[in-house]
This record gives sequence, structure tokens and C-alpha cells, in this order.
Amino acid sequence: MKANKTFPWLFLPLALIFLQGCMSTYHAPFDPFRVKDFPTPPHQQRIEVMDEGSIPPDKPFIPTHEFEVQNFPHAPRNIQIGTILEQAGSSGVDAIVITLHQNEWVPQPFGRVAYLNVMRAKGIKFKENVDYLHLFPYVAQLYVFNEQNESFDLIANLTPDFDGHIVQVEDLAEGKGNHYYNNYISLYSLDFLLGDQSESWRFRRSFGGQVTRRIFYDRGRRAISLRIHYEHPRKITSIQANFLTRDHTWRPKEFRLVYGANRLLEEKTVLINGIPALVERFQYDELNRLITSTYYRIENGREIPFLQTHHYYYENRDVFERF
Repeated sequence: MKANKTFPWLFLPLALIFLQGCMSTYHAPFDPFRVKDFPTPPHQQRIEVMDEGSIPPDKPFIPTHEFEVQNFPHAPRNIQIGTILEQAGSSGVDAIVITLHQNEWVPQPFGRVAYLNVMRAKGIKFKENVDYLHLFPYVAQLYVFNEQNESFDLIANLTPDFDGHIVQVEDLAEGKGNHYYNNYISLYSLDFLLGDQSESWRFRRSFGGQVTRRIFYDRGRRAISLRIHYEHPRKITSIQANFLTRDHTWRPKEFRLVYGANRLLEEKTVLINGIPALVERFQYDELNRLITSTYYRIENGREIPFLQTHHYYYENRDVFERF
């Protein structure tokens, strides 16, 4: 089964279009049944029901979820399975494996217990069905331009999670990696400015449903304020921003976005006090995966190479060797 993966840094997040509320707080998505960080996109295939020991030995799998249902004593197996299948419906698992079905005393609030019928099952993904892993990046590398050698020097390895968010920065250049990542790559990324839905952000939408304002709070204090402008309801063309500086003054910046083929982001220009200061250009492969992005500093109207990121992706066969 094929899965469509949208990377936060490739496309402007569609979630921005539909969010409700007036200066509301984002609520982190929560999958109460997931136990392993491995992508399992929803699919339309029938979810198999299996018992422990019945999984064919030639079908390796990844356990990704754990389900549980409680019902009246001696509840029929088919009723319990039906409820677990409802829990598993959008989880993307290929099968549920029943690990327990029995009556037992179950702790309840206020120190009470109840005699209930309990069924537990694990949700599994068969590795042979993982034909989408090549859409997920496993590392990005950050380079800074060396004017002396006129080449880019590697300064950091950036490790993303399966949502594309960088979770680890391996600094390879005595602090330069963290400095350039935190102050340019992360701070100016659309993943952060538009896609991040952590509780540090507040948002407001227009009557048409588009998110037009976003405010970022750092330790309770407003630190970034954004006004988002659209050419039409699904196309953002510019962002007016104010960043709070270390001396507690506001610094205005503007982000202008240009799109190319397949509606992919082609260029992002950063203006500081109305003057172009940085431009980032993106290159994609035939699968529309981001391969490189290059920052140029703009001085006296001249573009000077500055930073570059290279993105590397899993291969589908990695599911058998790495997971």
C-alpha cells in the first residue's frame, strides 16, 4: 500500500487552513495506543485478527500499538474484538494480535475494584507492507561556507523524528553547528514559523478559516509575532514578523515565498527592516523530496553563499535491517 507523506519543510502545513479559534492554544496530537515511534499511515485494507503464536514465522513485523478494552464479565470474544478493531481503525496497523482475554479484578477510582472482562491486543505492522519508508528522512547535514577554500564545511548532523522535527543536533565544529542551526536554520524554518503546533504558540484565524496570526511565547513572554498573508486560501505568499531581541526591543522581519513546479516552495527571502538580507533556495528530487537547501547572505545586492543543508532518506529495505 502506498502512503503519501507531506514533509513540514516541503509544503506549507494544510493544518493552518482549518484550525479553529481566536488566539487559541494548540493541543498536541495524542495517540493513546501507540508504543513505538514508527510511521503507520492509515490504510483501507482489512485489519487481520490473530492470536499469539499464529503469526507466520516468515512475516517479520514491528509492534507499534497496544490496545485494551474492558466490558461486563464473560463478554463474548467477538464483541471485545470489535471494540479493539474500532480503536485500531485509523492506527495504520496491519493486524491485531490478541494477547489476553479473561475476567479479572480491575482497579477503579477511589480505591475501588470491579470484576470485568478484559481483552488486550498488540497492533503490528508487517515489514513487507512498509513501502513508504523512502519518504522519511533519517539525517540532514548542515554546512557553512568557507570563503577561504570557496567550499562548504560540514558543521553538524541533524537527526529528525518521523514527523520531520529535528530532535538532535550533533555539533561537529566547536559550537558553530548549534549556533547556525538555532539562529538561522531552526528559527527561520517554515516548520517552526508555520508548522509548529506546540503549546508555546497561539493562533487566530480569519472568517475564511485561514490562520492569519501566530504568536510565540518564551517562558510566558511574547517573543515572536506573525501576520500571515495569502494569495488565495491555500497559498501563503508572505509573513510579516516581529522578533524580540536580547535587549528587549522588537526587530521586524518579512518572509517572502516563491513557488515552483508542483507547487513546491522554491525560494524564501528574509527581509530585515525592509531590506533583503537572506535568501534560501530549495532543490528536490523526482519524488519531490527535499535534497538540498542553500542560504545566501545578501550584501549590497550581491548574493554570497552562507549555509547549506543536505537531506538523506531511508530506503524501503531499511525496515528489515534497522527496525
